[in-house]
Amino acid sequence: MLKLTLVGGATGILNYAGLCWLTDPSLSPPGEHAGGLVKTTGPAIESPALPPIDVVLVSHEHHRCAPRTRLHALCRRRGVSCAVADSRV
Repeated sequence: MLKLTLVGGATGILNYAGLCWLTDPSLSPPGEHAGGLVKTTGPAIESPALPPIDVVLVSHEHHRCAPRTRLHALCRRRGVSCAVADSRV
């Protein structure tokens, strides 16, 4: 069974085959961000309230996705390996 929880934008939580996937994490609060982006709403689930994550999937790079350092911190805090193939991510 597949369960999808929309966190906001491209960010979602997929539960499938016993694994919990976090897609395109954009967990920043509302406000002005790099590149002139003004985010008007925060994520539906704050980072500390996320369930245990098995896989983090970043489908593309842009200023709304969590920066590489925050991705690594999220992975370490959750005990998940974080491999970055593209140095721009």
